[in-house]
Amino acid sequence: MRHLRHVLASTALLAGTLTTLSATAPASATTEPGQAAAVTTTRYEAETAPAVCTGTLDSDWTGYSGTGFCNGTNATSGAAQFTVNAATAGQATLNVRFANGATAARPASLVVNGTTVQTPSFEATGAWSTWATKTLTVTLNAGSNTVRLNPTTADGLPNVDYVEATTADSTTPPATGALYVSPSGTDGAAGTQSAPTTLTSALSRVAAGGTIYLRGGTYAYASTVTIPATSNGTSAARTTLSAYPGETPVLNFAAQSESSSNRGLQLFGSYWHVYGLVVERAGDNGIYVGGSDNVIERTITRYRGSFAVHRASARW
Repeated sequence: MRHLRHVLASTALLAGTLTTLSATAPASATTEPGQAAAVTTTRYEAETAPAVCTGTLDSDWTGYSGTGFCNGTNATSGAAQFTVNAATAGQATLNVRFANGATAARPASLVVNGTTVQTPSFEATGAWSTWATKTLTVTLNAGSNTVRLNPTTADGLPNVDYVEATTADSTTPPATGALYVSPSGTDGAAGTQSAPTTLTSALSRVAAGGTIYLRGGTYAYASTVTIPATSNGTSAARTTLSAYPGETPVLNFAAQSESSSNRGLQLFGSYWHVYGLVVERAGDNGIYVGGSDNVIERTITRYRGSFAVHRASARW
């Protein structure tokens, strides 16, 4: 059985080695690698106005944030609604924290500003006190936005703790010359914003000191994603693997069985900067580091079989 452990791996370069810290991701503005733009992550609690819970605000199950959670009515009318603010129009990442102690998933419609944009399903978490996060990518208007979860079955929603929204503070575009990856990208695509490629293809093409941007969404993998030992940056110009500003890419390895050989992201190269990713459900280590002088920053590993980040030697 996999251990459900969730950690934010944040690293800093000190005297040629990397010191690893574990912390909770703060709700604050951050600057992306190579960017003038910044992003802001804001938490919206389900029990705090102007959020609306069509049901009851409860606190009888442990592990929630704030003072409680939304226990929606067990009906298709039992919605949870949030008011989300964005400095500029564009894509945003929503992390919905929920618990589903039932045996079946609870599907919903995600309605943004009156339009249904997705139909996420909130899987069973094993207990009402076991919380999980569903990552969704949406387009928001500048200013105030209404984000609503409408259940689509009579079972209603799971218990909803909060929504964390990551939005861009600036419309400054990413650095030129980068390769772009998306969940719908193809191996032979050019790797531009309009024709994104796959992560494995981008890793085979990126030049030393170059940048790969991952667009938000879930990337499903059955095998380890490897940055080979032949792919290196330099001390003056690291090669960067980064979330696209304001978005959250999730590398999902749920198709892996639990085994010491089934890692998520395997970093054998040196002088890399990995930023803003979520790596989940790997069969063993979420991230395995075999190279040296690498920086892994604001990257979350969760629901993995073994260590969050494993290093092969004392020098990263």
